[in-house]
Amino acid sequence: MSRQSRILHTCASILALTLLLSGPSPATAASTEAGSSKDACLGCHGPFEKLIAATSDYKMQSGDQEIKSNPHRYVPHKSKDIPECSNCHKPHPAPLTSTEGLSKPKAQWCYGCHHAGVLECGICH
Repeated sequence: MSRQSRILHTCASILALTLLLSGPSPATAASTEAGSSKDACLGCHGPFEKLIAATSDYKMQSGDQEIKSNPHRYVPHKSKDIPECSNCHKPHPAPLTSTEGLSKPKAQWCYGCHHAGVLECGICH
């Protein structure tokens, strides 16, 4: 095994041990109890195609301008992989008894790939 492979193996082992010892995060624990967060969310808010249709006119920041861009997309976009709802939304108790105190979704997760804050294809690459 090369030195670089040993270093990578050691780093991966440390990361795995750290995650194991720290236990699940509250979001992970909640999603484990309900199967997965997207399954629990789509039980009330789904199906996913309904969310896509309901947010087709949503406006998001793209660079310096606001553009119409649906936040409910498959990721990667040409697949049928539904992303975890908790990437953008903070889970709420079910059943929901009040909308008071609910936080707005955060689109920051999108900018993990759209690293320049630009949502339109071909602008940067």
